[in-house]
Formats: sequence, structure tokens, C-alpha cells
Amino acid sequence: MALKSKTKLFEYLSKKYNRPVELDAAGVGDETYGRQSMIYITWENFGTTKEEGERGLKEAGFTVHKYDPDYASEVQVSYFKGWHWDE
Repeated sequence: MALKSKTKLFEYLSKKYNRPVELDAAGVGDETYGRQSMIYITWENFGTTKEEGERGLKEAGFTVHKYDPDYASEVQVSYFKGWHWDE
């Protein structure tokens, strides 16, 4: 399955939670490891639980990795020059 872009992820989150979503907004972070780009989402900032948020992402076709069991979700997106891209 092809990875979806961060743009598609932010469009999904903005529509679902009725608020603008962009990098470095409350509850959203990023990091790039070589050619793997990740977006980190802290769900309390979206007014939902981690389980509910991840279920919606998976149903929408996003790639969600096990990350922090209590706090944030790690969503892999197609490559972009995120934080640490040059290391």
C-alpha cells in the first residue's frame, strides 16, 4: 500500500476535528529518519482518545505504527523534508 502524504493527513484531521492542522500546531510534530517521514499526534489536543484517533486514521488508509502506548501516535507519511531530514 502506498503511503499517503502529510498534506492528505492534515486535510483528514482538519475535516474530522473541525480545526486547522499544520506542522508544529498544538498536538502535531514531525521527524524524518532517512527516507521515512513520521507525523506525531497527541490526541488530547484533538479532544479524542488515542484509540479512537488511530482507528479513524487506519480506516482512512493511513499507516499508523505502535509508538507510545499512552500518549502519542506515529503516522508514517510519504517523504518530506521533516525535522532531522539532513542528518
